[in-house]
Amino acid sequence: MTVLAIIGELGRGGTEQQLRLVMKHMDAAQCERHVMVFNSSRLLVHDDDLEAHGVRVWRISDRHGSIPQRMLDLYRLLRRLRPQVVHSWTTHDNAYAGIVGALARVPVRLGSLRGALDSDGMRRLPRLLRSLSIRSVQGLVVNNEGLRESLMAVGVDRARIAVLPNCVESRPANEASVTADLTEVGIEPSHLVIGTVGNLRGVKNHGLLVEAMAQIASERRDVRCVIVGQDVAAEPHVRTGLERVIDQLGLRGTVVLLGFRDDARSVVRRCDIFCLTSASEGTPNALLEAMSEARAIVATRVGGVAELIEHRENGWLIEPGDREGLVQGLRDLLSDPAKREALGARARRRVKELDCRQMALRLADLYRDALEGRWPASSDNRNG
Repeated sequence: MTVLAIIGELGRGGTEQQLRLVMKHMDAAQCERHVMVFNSSRLLVHDDDLEAHGVRVWRISDRHGSIPQRMLDLYRLLRRLRPQVVHSWTTHDNAYAGIVGALARVPVRLGSLRGALDSDGMRRLPRLLRSLSIRSVQGLVVNNEGLRESLMAVGVDRARIAVLPNCVESRPANEASVTADLTEVGIEPSHLVIGTVGNLRGVKNHGLLVEAMAQIASERRDVRCVIVGQDVAAEPHVRTGLERVIDQLGLRGTVVLLGFRDDARSVVRRCDIFCLTSASEGTPNALLEAMSEARAIVATRVGGVAELIEHRENGWLIEPGDREGLVQGLRDLLSDPAKREALGARARRRVKELDCRQMALRLADLYRDALEGRWPASSDNRNG
């Protein structure tokens, strides 16, 4: 079976990470795997890693940015490869898979929805493209049950939707655990650290964490906060806004913007508490990695988060924008090391179910079911 995945870019984002993980763990003997990338990316391009695992990466020239030219380039590649499956991993590219895939007579044409239907990205799409991103493909793969319910609420037949949860790579038992040394930014071994990882977008609502830290810092002098994430070209004001609030609240040195880090997971290991304050999410990779590292979690009840975190069982859930709830959760965990350890251990057990090899097998099975006319009804049974 030959599969062509389509994605907007192969940078640091969560969708790119999931594509990389699933494709590299898919059985090469069962699937010939190709990835077509529409745009260049500033940081951490995954081409070498994918190709090291037998995945061929095809890139469109930056000169070919128009929709007709992209359609032509994709059509030519589809006719060359003759895949059985074309699968778009970015929602706004679903129409390419649906329309061009049909013109090229690809048997199975799938799209994805990996974030909320009412997200800023979806709202910015023209109405026609928004409709095509959902209606032009034969089936949609989503990463949590909430997204399936959202699609059904706008009239998408349940039989067109399959759920494939995001996966996480667990650290091998024999691999040394490296923890970031943050003394260069003023964080000493004696400090308790609250951290988060996420690109500097408004929807991540890092400002809520900064505001909560003002209260925490007034009560405890041994706590620091780190925010790992790169600037986003479309939202350059987010970093400047965070820096302004940090200064206004007198938190410089207490809250540190670390920017992009290719060792983000080692920074997470240094954190005593991992915090997710997003106003909207699909299923965040950073949360999965923090759970895999047995961190105590405080997170907003958005998207697929509540499918991973059970309040006070393996983490602490708050409503989006609830500053007082965030402060309460942080206070509770900062004051109780045993509770942090217990919640973190249960979080790690939860994400062991989301091993990347298993998710890759499930996606390959889904492709085969679709080819044989049995998807998505049978795959829904496997997906629970």
